[in-house]
Amino acid sequence: MAYLAESREDYGRPWKWTLCLNADDCRLLLPVMEKRLKSAEKNYEKYYDVQYSGEATTQQQNLLMKYEEERDALDKIVTHAKNLIKDFERK
Repeated sequence: MAYLAESREDYGRPWKWTLCLNADDCRLLLPVMEKRLKSAEKNYEKYYDVQYSGEATTQQQNLLMKYEEERDALDKIVTHAKNLIKDFERK
């Protein structure tokens, strides 16, 4: 089994996040996660441009932060999924 870097030992939480159980699961989920990552990056860049042009409203600033967090989280998940696929293929 493959787990996404969250465990009781790491953060004192009583669960583990399962990303995928085998290489086939990871291969199926990876395109979906990459598509969502591209969408989050697109939205982040949109609000980043508005923010740094000096014309952002409070709502647009909040959306910028939301998409930044989403982009960062998805980037970590996609990177981890790619590494898991490589690990599964070595076994």
